[in-house]
Amino acid sequence: MKIAIIGLGIMGKNHYRVLQNIVGVEIVGLCDPVTEDTFNHALYRDIDEMLNSVELDAVLIAVPTFLHKEVALKCIDKGLDIFIEKPVAPTVEEGEAILSAANAKGVKVAVGYVERFNPVVKALKDELQGKEIYTIAMTRVGPIPPRIADVGILTDLAVHDIDLIRFVSGEEITDVSIFKSQKFIII
Repeated sequence: MKIAIIGLGIMGKNHYRVLQNIVGVEIVGLCDPVTEDTFNHALYRDIDEMLNSVELDAVLIAVPTFLHKEVALKCIDKGLDIFIEKPVAPTVEEGEAILSAANAKGVKVAVGYVERFNPVVKALKDELQGKEIYTIAMTRVGPIPPRIADVGILTDLAVHDIDLIRFVSGEEITDVSIFKSQKFIII
């Protein structure tokens, strides 16, 4: 499979590292307009130039979330299957636009819900198999990573929690209560 990575920030570099070790995957292009890093594969600064220059089967999109729709639609228009980092888009409407375009073009879209493959999650799913779940509460504790400043912590990280609830339970979420807080340190 000939693949390109678009976006070489933290997640893009992580995917780059992993893809280099997967048998049957050939990285044929990288695209990022601002990276100063060096790579062992062709680096493009312009998405259109890369899409028009390289023969591809699929792309991995790891740009900031607010750019997902724009980049995804360009790739879908070229008939490329895409793996897109979560969240798929900053709004439901943009996510639906990506899905609609993919369906119209007959391409596959996968979203990076990597926590599904966490061995702890698999063990939890196995443990809960056949049991009735009445309620689930999740608490996310820790600093807000600076890389998610474009859409905020609820949009960027809560999608993992929502996906895990649906994945582990095998059910759709019917009732939601979201509470958030911030602690400020005054010096």
